[in-house]
Amino acid sequence: MEILLHLLVTKYGSDSYVTWLLDNTRVHILPSMNPDGFEVSYEGSCRGGRGRYNAHGFDLNRNFMDYFKQNKKKSQPETEAVKKWISKIQFVLSGSLHGGALVASYPFDNTPNSREFCTE
Repeated sequence: MEILLHLLVTKYGSDSYVTWLLDNTRVHILPSMNPDGFEVSYEGSCRGGRGRYNAHGFDLNRNFMDYFKQNKKKSQPETEAVKKWISKIQFVLSGSLHGGALVASYPFDNTPNSREFCTE
């Protein structure tokens, strides 16, 4: 993430593609949804839950609505802030760097009709 941000900031005005991209695209960057977890984690740690939970002990990745499971856990301030953000601004495309696993998520990927879009 740091390399991407550095590239966008330093190449704007000198790299035609970066300049075009930033002049024609709305870019929003959320470096971390869980700064509490980031603070207690350490580089190279891939096992266990260190850094997974916020200061209140919640796994924010599991704190959003799920079509198939009722989430009875209290919604966290970080989750509410992200929900408010994405309801105000209609995102067309997003990317996410998620540690621990190779994950490909897309809007409404956990709904009854999600299998209609599978190629298998």
